[in-house]
Amino acid sequence: MKILYYLSSGFSIIALGFYSLPWIYGTDSFALNLYIIAILWFLIAWIFLVIHFILGIRNFKNKKGKHNFISSLIILICYFILIIAIINDYIVLY
Repeated sequence: MKILYYLSSGFSIIALGFYSLPWIYGTDSFALNLYIIAILWFLIAWIFLVIHFILGIRNFKNKKGKHNFISSLIILICYFILIIAIINDYIVLY
């Protein structure tokens, strides 16, 4: 099941969309709740990044390692986009 390798990276991509909802949808309670969910996801997603990277190093010769490396790369790109958004003041202060 190849989808299991990319589950955490898919959640990171969805969390990026949730993070940008207050600027697209408006600052009502629905958008702010999804914003908080995105922040909480990115507080724990680094654990999945490390796990995928370690599994990618262990299984580099077969396809499992390559899937883990691609998943860790997607999560890392999501973190870079999040950092760029925070630097450009895309942060909601209550």
